[in-house]
Amino acid sequence: MTRTLRSSPPIPGYVPDLEKFVGAVAARVNAGWGVDAQGAGNDAPVFVARAPGRLDVMGGIADYSGSLVLQWPIGESTRVAVRPWRQRWLSITSVGRGGRERHCDVPLDVVADAGRGYEDVRAWFAADPARHWAAYVAGVFHVLAREHGVGFAGGAAILVESDVPEGKGVSSSAALEAATMEAATAAWQVSIDPTLRAVRCQQVENLIVGAPCGVMDQMASICGEADSLMALLCQPAEFQGSIQLPERLGVWGIDSGIRHAVSGTDYGAVRVGAFMGYRILAQLSGLRVVAGDREGHVRVDDPRWHGYLANVGSDRACASAKLSSLTISKGRRRRSTSSRW
Repeated sequence: MTRTLRSSPPIPGYVPDLEKFVGAVAARVNAGWGVDAQGAGNDAPVFVARAPGRLDVMGGIADYSGSLVLQWPIGESTRVAVRPWRQRWLSITSVGRGGRERHCDVPLDVVADAGRGYEDVRAWFAADPARHWAAYVAGVFHVLAREHGVGFAGGAAILVESDVPEGKGVSSSAALEAATMEAATAAWQVSIDPTLRAVRCQQVENLIVGAPCGVMDQMASICGEADSLMALLCQPAEFQGSIQLPERLGVWGIDSGIRHAVSGTDYGAVRVGAFMGYRILAQLSGLRVVAGDREGHVRVDDPRWHGYLANVGSDRACASAKLSSLTISKGRRRRSTSSRW
């Protein structure tokens, strides 16, 4: 019997890509998608969600320093359909350009065990490059199990479709995490406020995928509004509201041809450099620095800047720059003497 999917609530008219996706999902359902081996699930509901990419208009490179950023949700989006079933795995299918598909089956025991450490789950996905991409999707389930105690008695069939360009700095990974989070929380009836959903998506990328991103991208995908700038103070995720642009002003993104990924070494090096700068300023300003919870980790008692480099005023930074230059020069002379010895 041919079925049509009825959307509740109705699909807004300004997201025709979601309506088209729902039609494609209905065709797959009619062809038997999401029905488990025992034949159960013929009438199981399908939960569909959409999350846009975003264009960085101001401040994005400094989100991890606590800056104020302005982000523009773009028309391109990622759509995810989740159909729960009794099988003990997640069957993830991603449809790319030209209809090309890639597939990954993730055992539910890998992601549904709340007692399993993040490092262990990350290692499972990293062990095989062919399944690493699925960490952005399946990682959502592990975060929900660990952080919210969600019990997954069964897995799900998951379909992903996206036209957000990958490697172009417009948050394709955040859109994937956000769309999956929206569909999964609806399917398992988990109530989480929007900001915390974005934070949980960030945890997926930080702790399971292994990319050192801030929360800005995920906030833009979940909290951003169409035709408006999302204002966010990244300390760590203080939503400042949406700003509508004048009608005669538009926002355009031009592809530079240079690939970008928060999982790359360049992004990680810049972020480490920013925290090193904050650490130096904290010491030069007399803030108390103590050993942290693990080797090489420190904690700064910082009632002045609250741990964010963006809160350091230009006067303080300039004064500290002179002191740090003097300290480095002295250090070089000491090393020079030692090397001659």
